[in-house]
Amino acid sequence: MKLPPKIRLFLVDTLVMTFLTSAPAAGVEFYVLGLPAEDVIGIRSLAAAVSLATGGLYGRWRDFCVSRLGGSLKDRLLADMLANVAFTLVLYPVQLRLFQANGTQIFRGLAIALLGCVVVGPVTGIFLEAARAGFRPRAVLQALRSPPRHA
Repeated sequence: MKLPPKIRLFLVDTLVMTFLTSAPAAGVEFYVLGLPAEDVIGIRSLAAAVSLATGGLYGRWRDFCVSRLGGSLKDRLLADMLANVAFTLVLYPVQLRLFQANGTQIFRGLAIALLGCVVVGPVTGIFLEAARAGFRPRAVLQALRSPPRHA
């Protein structure tokens, strides 16, 4: 049974967002913020649920940003960064607070998340395009040069 293209795209976007956010964020929460392992597991479980619920929406948001800002590859990478920052930094402090992070930990978490989004945003966009293209090199290069699919 072949899934309709929109559903396939939603699933790919969701899996990419879930995969790309889990490990780096867990490392920051445990090693940098000093949260106990059980809180990190709780935050990552909540974040995975949020990613599963919003990952496909992130793909649409990212494509919207790229369609407005992106033309060249450089512009698209900037759009990826801005889309990631805007989407990620809204929910992250709430997730931290739900698991008893204090104000200092939330502030440090947001600062690190902001820096991380600047680096991870473009990587997420490239990985997202690669996943959408089935990780075929020629298709990936073509996808990076063409308009986003959701726009």
